Amino acid sequence: MPNMTPSRYHPALVALHWLIAIALLFSLGTGMLVLDEIPNSSPEKVDALRTHMTAGIVVLLLMLIRFGLRLGTARPAPATTGNAYLDRLARITHWGFYVL
Repeated sequence: MPNMTPSRYHPALVALHWLIAIALLFSLGTGMLVLDEIPNSSPEKVDALRTHMTAGIVVLLLMLIRFGLRLGTARPAPATTGNAYLDRLARITHWGFYVL
């Protein structure tokens, strides 16, 4: 039987990866640059907070979709650094991001 390991991740996983990255940057930007500058007594704070929360919910939903797709699609062989310690650290870090 021929080797069925793909050479790349599924295109949907790649697209979701970048959508999540953009949504995270947007959420972090609204949190640090917008929400922080608006006084708590300002009515604009509620709208900015709503935008920030919506971005966070979008990140959560995209992550759940991506996680489900990742479990259901074939993955390429893990990249290796040639150093067992660094390879293990990369794997732990990767799963740590899912937990976060």
